[in-house]
Amino acid sequence: MRSDIISILFLITHYFTLTDINMHCKIISISNQKGGVGKTTTTSSLGSILAQRGYKVLLLDLDDQNDLTLSLPVKNTEDYNLFDCIFKLGAAKGIHVNPNLVIIPGSKNLQPLRFLDMIRMHPEYQYDNPRFVLRSFLEPISEKCDFILMDCPPNEELIVQNAMAASSHVIIPTMAHSFSINGINAVLKMIQGFRKINSEIEPLGIVMNNYDRRNNIDRGVYELCQEEYQGLLFDTPVRINTKLKENTHLGVEIIHYARELAERKIPQTFSGFEDFNSVVDQILDRLQMKPAYV
Repeated sequence: MRSDIISILFLITHYFTLTDINMHCKIISISNQKGGVGKTTTTSSLGSILAQRGYKVLLLDLDDQNDLTLSLPVKNTEDYNLFDCIFKLGAAKGIHVNPNLVIIPGSKNLQPLRFLDMIRMHPEYQYDNPRFVLRSFLEPISEKCDFILMDCPPNEELIVQNAMAASSHVIIPTMAHSFSINGINAVLKMIQGFRKINSEIEPLGIVMNNYDRRNNIDRGVYELCQEEYQGLLFDTPVRINTKLKENTHLGVEIIHYARELAERKIPQTFSGFEDFNSVVDQILDRLQMKPAYV
């Protein structure tokens, strides 16, 4: 086994000691049926900042495009991925991003029909509800993590249904665009429907990404969302920022890119980092979680 790839089951026993202030893992789907709204950037940024603050965070890349995996500084992702962990290894194996952050990479096999075929053939899952596969897989891990963040593909197919069945909360990324707003309503409707089989699931918040406060349309849509989704929309929109795109494109953690920019004394403000830090503050407040012990 490669040294940089570790068994999560080993990790949670020997390293992922729960913070004393949280005895229940928050399993959060990052979801919107509309693509291009910043789901991957939201997942990686929130995970990196939460880990920086001392929480034990596991990221799951549920998309067969592997965007979350590609956005982070990890190697040897072909050795272990979520599909193989579920159906071949029977155990969760992931890759360290930093001491508090681990990712289980995505796979091109995470396509709805391929996923369903494997469920039907697998002796452990073939007689179970096909929406509960991911929940069963996460049970031994969730006991020793503070957060599990799942980057969902932009659809309502079986893999997203598995995420909803396993989640305690859902964060909905969006943009100041009517099509993206329609995606919010679709996710909220899906959450409502899944309460029949997952009574714990709740919408945690809506993140407005790529926000341009100079643009009248963006300001108008944001104000509309404040009225329409009162109590759900996070108070801080994530402003449009080239540095945020750069750190994702380069496959660098947001906290490290912010530190690198500060060391280079780049005059431009990394507003994306500031905004996502504010969103994390609001997430912890809504979950009534105290600061982790670093």
